[in-house]
Amino acid sequence: MLGSEFKRAVVTTLERVFKASSYEFHRLEFQWFGTGASINFTVFGDGRSVDATFRFPNVDDNKEMPRKELPKFIAMALHELGHAWFTVNSPWDAHRDNPTLCRIINGLEDPRIEKMVINSGIAGNSFALFEGLINEMMGGTYVDPDDFGNLAFQLAVEGRRMNGYKIAVPPVLNKSRYKEPMKIALRLAHKAKSTWEIVEIAENLLARLNELKPPPAPKQPEQPDDGENQNAGDEGGDEGGDESGDDSADDGNPSKGDDVGDDDGDSTDDKGDDGGGDEDGDEDGDEGDAPRGVDAPLRDVEPDMTKAVAPYSNAVDEGAEPRPTCLKPTVFKFTWD
Repeated sequence: MLGSEFKRAVVTTLERVFKASSYEFHRLEFQWFGTGASINFTVFGDGRSVDATFRFPNVDDNKEMPRKELPKFIAMALHELGHAWFTVNSPWDAHRDNPTLCRIINGLEDPRIEKMVINSGIAGNSFALFEGLINEMMGGTYVDPDDFGNLAFQLAVEGRRMNGYKIAVPPVLNKSRYKEPMKIALRLAHKAKSTWEIVEIAENLLARLNELKPPPAPKQPEQPDDGENQNAGDEGGDEGGDESGDDSADDGNPSKGDDVGDDDGDSTDDKGDDGGGDEDGDEDGDEGDAPRGVDAPLRDVEPDMTKAVAPYSNAVDEGAEPRPTCLKPTVFKFTWD
């Protein structure tokens, strides 16, 4: 179908789902530009009326858009509707100056609102749509279990796994030094009834995660290069220093040693998904000292269809102001002087 027809199908479905609910819009606007999906909304009165602006990835009106992409967009729309229906902005907004905490709130809130949409019965196939969307987000890959910056992504994935979705990528949480507080937070979030509860859970979780965060690795002093004998000494010193540093790091952190013991057992139960090499890296502690390692990406917590939409986007619209689409045509009369 053409991009214009594709957009109309998404918007029409969204409007039909919304009419099937007990909610109503004062103002409803759709924008198609940029890369991701988002919603800005204001709730009025008894919480049943909403002003909302939906923003979807840029799609060229005149390009052929595969029908197989349609469920992903409908799932994104339902996810954003879930925020409009079941997310309260104020407790979340109070922490906008702390990006790490905001990501953790997002990672816990997303599975909760999707579960609320499913349980509401408003969209009968929402479970299958959300399941497909998280697998699209995963892209067949996961993150390092000790990657501090991507713990929010783990929460977003494992919270959905607790919703019952079949996620193609195996969990890595049992291999993480942060697994105990993460598991507690996930259990509490799965039972949470409001955004207020999610924010409190996220605050407590971040405080515990910071306590478990390993200290940065000490920098090795630079050795002068003043001759062949000196170089030989440097090589020997480096080897001895590395081995001594690893041993002392493991022995000097009892809590970390306990976690490693748990991880070994859990990893065996998990059928050793990552193999012995990853487990060795966790035990050494060096991987944990550098939270994401070299060039490891920060994964999006919210659904982002950038890669899926890229072949069908219009470069003219990228970064430009949104233009109206999927609306009835308006006839303008011009007076030529």
